[in-house]
Amino acid sequence: MRGRGLVLLLWGMGLAANSQVGEDSEALLERIRLRARANLNRLPDYVCVQTVERFHRAEPQADFAAVDTLRLEVGLVGDRELFAWPDAARFSEKDVTELVQRGTIGNGAFALHARNVFLSGAPRFEFRGEEPVGGRRAFRFDFEVPLERSTYRLRVPPYQALVAFHGALWADGETLDLIRLRVEVDDAPPELGVAHAASEMNYQRVRIGQEEFLLPSSSWLEMVSTAGETSRNRTTFRDCRQFTAESSISFSRPPAAPEPARTKRALPPRTVLELELETEIDPAKAALGDPVRAVVIRPVKEGGRVLVPVGAVALGRLVRLERQEQPLEHYIIGLEFHTLEAGATQAQLRATMRKAGPSAGLIEQARRLDPTFQPRRKKPFMQILVNEQQRGQGILHWRAKYPVVAKGLRMRWEIEP
Repeated sequence: MRGRGLVLLLWGMGLAANSQVGEDSEALLERIRLRARANLNRLPDYVCVQTVERFHRAEPQADFAAVDTLRLEVGLVGDRELFAWPDAARFSEKDVTELVQRGTIGNGAFALHARNVFLSGAPRFEFRGEEPVGGRRAFRFDFEVPLERSTYRLRVPPYQALVAFHGALWADGETLDLIRLRVEVDDAPPELGVAHAASEMNYQRVRIGQEEFLLPSSSWLEMVSTAGETSRNRTTFRDCRQFTAESSISFSRPPAAPEPARTKRALPPRTVLELELETEIDPAKAALGDPVRAVVIRPVKEGGRVLVPVGAVALGRLVRLERQEQPLEHYIIGLEFHTLEAGATQAQLRATMRKAGPSAGLIEQARRLDPTFQPRRKKPFMQILVNEQQRGQGILHWRAKYPVVAKGLRMRWEIEP
């Protein structure tokens, strides 16, 4: 399940309160729904930073092991959830599974689950009484949505299917604000290989601009395969802010002064870039999506003309980060560079790393950590165990004994045709 990219997808779309336990449950439910609808209908388009910690265990008796951490921008635009890497200039129209192509990932927690429960007539509700949440008095309602009324799509590539689901909501006993929302899948088709899938969202009031709105603050997602493997994601949302769209959807904060127009150009296929890493990468703290920078250390020439000068900056991001135990403890670190900037000239990059090796700075770091390190040996003890080739990326198998990938790592990248 871990390698198949298990994914949850949901396709779909203040009032004063002083509730009393004894009131009719239908009337209580209607008051809760009216309050939730009022919040959802006045929500502006907004964006938050989403941090996802992913865990996995191979069997029910095993402990969960950390897999990696993702950092994404997630935005609510109309009735859609859109995603982007933190360093992107605008949201992508692509599905989140095209940004995050490994492991378990889902959407819906940001807004779509709540919209489907409160703004549609699909769920059937049942009052379950009072049930405290985090020390707060709360009312609980269970709900279910049969397959014929569902818009919930469960996907395990290459398969996907609409599924029935059920869940529960908890509303504050005084304000009737939504506190928690849980959704669980019913009877996934056998070809998906999913025995259980569930997610839960926690809510709190957040200020956006001059107003407060009820937004998700955290969530978890759990998926269990029919073979007994379990993937669990723990997500937090922060730095929520409103954004506007002009000709395209963009969440970048406006610059203090207009930036000069850039000349766009493309580099010839098979062009080789000699880069030196400018961003220190600490695998124990880094997250997928974190930006990385490198500089060109050797000019690229065509005839007598300089195509790329020394000092040009390559901008990219971390796209893979996995800890492995065999044959030695090491991290698999994936880099992807997307833009090359030199003054007012900018080129879009799609390149593959062909080679990486330590610079003098890395050798000094190795000596501090391992006094026996001798770079003059024919086969020096290196931080990089394998130079793996992955088209469009650079993959480092970095020995965990060395805590960081320090600035100064030298890399050779080739432009893809």
